[in-house]
Amino acid sequence: MVTQSTTNSNAVALVTGGSSGIGAASVKAFLAKGVTKVVVADYSDSLTSAVQAFSKAYPDAEIVGVKTDVSDEAQVKAMVATAVDKFGRLDYAVNCAGIGLAAPFTDTTTELYDKVTGVNERGVFLCVREQLIQMLKQDYQPSRDDRRKQRGAIVNIASILGQFSCQSTTAYVSSKHAVCGLTKSASFENSSKGVRVNAIAPGWIDTPMTASEGANLLFQWGTTPDRTPLGRGGYAEEIADVVVFLCSEEASFVTGAVWNVDGGYSTV
Repeated sequence: MVTQSTTNSNAVALVTGGSSGIGAASVKAFLAKGVTKVVVADYSDSLTSAVQAFSKAYPDAEIVGVKTDVSDEAQVKAMVATAVDKFGRLDYAVNCAGIGLAAPFTDTTTELYDKVTGVNERGVFLCVREQLIQMLKQDYQPSRDDRRKQRGAIVNIASILGQFSCQSTTAYVSSKHAVCGLTKSASFENSSKGVRVNAIAPGWIDTPMTASEGANLLFQWGTTPDRTPLGRGGYAEEIADVVVFLCSEEASFVTGAVWNVDGGYSTV
């Protein structure tokens, strides 16, 4: 866990896929660390109830919900504009929105491939692009050390299957490999301008997605809990802790990295 000095009440965070799973855990982690201005974006019908629950738990925070299909360019632009119109800037962006559908390579239809990559790959590209455009416009955040100062930080949620593969995962694996590449490209071009971009590659995490029927097929050949050296799956909160760290000044020399948070699966 990062220290309380990492964040301040003036920071603004945006989390896509923020109403459940890793996204919701990231929202809670920011709030717990003193980030009191948060935009929660999601396409799910549970968005409103999630925002209400966050607001009840943190009554002093300003939490805004924005229904967003991240594969839609206009909606992504509107999402970032909402954050800036409401709070004046954007300091931390976490791109968690994603879907997992499975099929053998030769059974992967164009429709399935486009649906998965539309959210997981195109969606991350659109979000990072618009987040960068905003962050590069704004002043540097207040910092305890000028060497650590930044205009903003972006964290993309990839997957351990963005580095490896397993059976019946063509579209998902392709999309998550792309997230890792997008992260490195965005970091290479923009870190010297004050915006760090990193990714996290979770292993099997206990979330609504991994509990779904499609994801069970997706992960049964891959990152199941019994395949990890820790002998268990992970929890969304364990990913959220790394999210907040990567956004913080404590990670000021970390950029363009893909952090494996997978219970040791990648060492096997």
